[in-house]
Amino acid sequence: MYRIPLASAQPGSRGPRSATPCLPRRRFAKLLAGAGLAGIGIAGSPALQPARAQGLPGLPPLQDGDLIFHSSRSFQSAAIMRATGSPITHMGIIHQTHLGPRVIEAHVVVRELALLHWVYHGRKAAFIIRRHPDLGPSQAQRLVHEALQLRGRPYDLMFDMDNQRPYCSEFAYVLFQRQGLDIGRLQKLADLDLSHPEVQSLLARRARRHPKCRGISDAAQCQRILLDQPLITPRAILEDPRLVTVARQGI
Repeated sequence: MYRIPLASAQPGSRGPRSATPCLPRRRFAKLLAGAGLAGIGIAGSPALQPARAQGLPGLPPLQDGDLIFHSSRSFQSAAIMRATGSPITHMGIIHQTHLGPRVIEAHVVVRELALLHWVYHGRKAAFIIRRHPDLGPSQAQRLVHEALQLRGRPYDLMFDMDNQRPYCSEFAYVLFQRQGLDIGRLQKLADLDLSHPEVQSLLARRARRHPKCRGISDAAQCQRILLDQPLITPRAILEDPRLVTVARQGI
């Protein structure tokens, strides 16, 4: 079981604001079309469509531990889309509070923000929320508590499941494992589509700084090591047949 050691939460700590640039809409549309993703949907549904502009009308009651997915605006989102073949590139965990639903996510750091705020950080305010039917109330409470203890933990740009920094889907995967539940399926980096130049460029930049390649001068050897490393993608969790869809907008 992969584990992210817990750390004490820092009261009032909100973490740094994201400085990641966003792709312009026209370029995003071209990237989707160029990657052959313009018509890809989720489980036979249409691809991302413009969502309702005001609020989230008709949203059903949510529960702690529900999983929310969208297409993020991060600098690596286009490469992730091409590698996984899905427009869904980011995810978080729902936390019900007296202020309304919030989302705990591993982004620049692990942080919590209002659901509406999180939704509008994504492309076209489109999202899908899925639920694990076997996650009981006490498990969900523990899951959220453990997630909040990780606030401020830096994001893992290396997608390395052996370190103490989580990336978005690893964050959810590990927390569910701690409750005795599996979500998604582990893959190896080699299982993804790494053929596009944008994906290759991202991997090359990361490989130079990857801890598993430290001290290795042979780029081919480093690549072989990284291709064999396990990872969990947002798509792999989203398409888990054990999950049930609670709500969706624009997807």
